[in-house]
Amino acid sequence: KDNAFYRCTSLCDVRIRASLRVIERSTFSQCSALEIINIPSLVTIIDEYAFEGCKSLKKIDIPHSVTEIRTGSFDSCSSLIEVTIPSSVKKIGNYAFHLCRSLEHISIPSSVTSIGDHSFYDCVSLKHIDIPSSITTIKSHSFYDCKSLEKVSIPSSVTSIGNYAFGNCPLTEIKIPSSVTRIGHHAFSGCSFSKVEIPSSVTIIEHHAFAGCKKLTCVKLPSLKTIENGLFYACSSLMQITIPSSVTVIGVGAFLECSSLDILIIPSSVIEIKDSAFENCSSLLIITFESSDIKIGDHLIDGCTSLLVINVYSLQLHEKFKKYPIPIELRK
Repeated sequence: KDNAFYRCTSLCDVRIRASLRVIERSTFSQCSALEIINIPSLVTIIDEYAFEGCKSLKKIDIPHSVTEIRTGSFDSCSSLIEVTIPSSVKKIGNYAFHLCRSLEHISIPSSVTSIGDHSFYDCVSLKHIDIPSSITTIKSHSFYDCKSLEKVSIPSSVTSIGNYAFGNCPLTEIKIPSSVTRIGHHAFSGCSFSKVEIPSSVTIIEHHAFAGCKKLTCVKLPSLKTIENGLFYACSSLMQITIPSSVTVIGVGAFLECSSLDILIIPSSVIEIKDSAFENCSSLLIITFESSDIKIGDHLIDGCTSLLVINVYSLQLHEKFKKYPIPIELRK
């Protein structure tokens, strides 16, 4: 039954009867001394938080009878090094391996069609993950804060990358497949790759998706309508970016503290640039506004200490930038 051995902190070994089919909710939760467990071959479900907090458990073999690993089943099993997931498993629940801080590798079989949110959150020793082609959505926080994860393969079946999915992972490279249409907020924030090409299939990139990617030097954007708030905030190595002619709005702090960015051309499609969009871009030398008129927010180019000239194509913009002590060139 539920909670059968909950917080039996001296329990170190268990023999489970062979006829058992379900390991119920929180059965061995917080059994902090439990080192060995043999799951019988008839078990089909490992229920929610079944082994949560089993801090001494180092290895688990999941039998081929199991079809679902439910929410938090192995949450906070901080000594867990090795897990075998059989091809019978179709679903890995939310928080399933959250805080398994010793887990270095896990193979997810192609039978799995759903990996829950926060499923591998804070697995700080996890170095590599192959996501099977049966997955269509990488959910929120799935691999957030996996501080050793340098490589991940995203299959062409994936259409959506969720919020914080790979946030704070030291990914040195990333290939986003052309199947992806949405990248959630903070999805790659704090990653370590130097370049990224976002395919034309992507129509939505939410705020701060690449914020804090301090090694990112160049990026190719698809035909977006909006560059969202803080999208490239504190990308301190970003030197060049082409703003697509489809963009109409540049959000608050979109390029705030991009301290290596040197030249910017704002296409004529842009009708609004919000507060602090380019604030503290301290290497920015030239910025050109091709629009005849733009709604401009506060602190737009504050802290752009290297700015030599602002190029504009209308008297309206000329007047708007007169408050800055920087030469303004009116072009025809």
